[in-house]
Amino acid sequence: AMLKAVSQNQKKKADKCAEGSWDADDRWGYEGGRVYGTAINTLTLEVYYRYENVFVGNKKKKEAAAKKAQAETEKKEQPEPPK
Repeated sequence: AMLKAVSQNQKKKADKCAEGSWDADDRWGYEGGRVYGTAINTLTLEVYYRYENVFVGNKKKKEAAAKKAQAETEKKEQPEPPK
């Protein structure tokens, strides 16, 4: 939901010099202007892209651990080559 809300308000190519930035439409925006608005929205998106979804992340970790355990089990079951 946050990605959709933030990306919809980002300035597009038609806005020329403002392309890629955001307007500062909150109560602190008057002081910081476009630079403030862009910085806050960029930080908001950083969290979205940096951290995996909690449920998907746990699922991936469990799958990776299961694959690792399976590989170790298969390795133990293989007979050692003759010397």
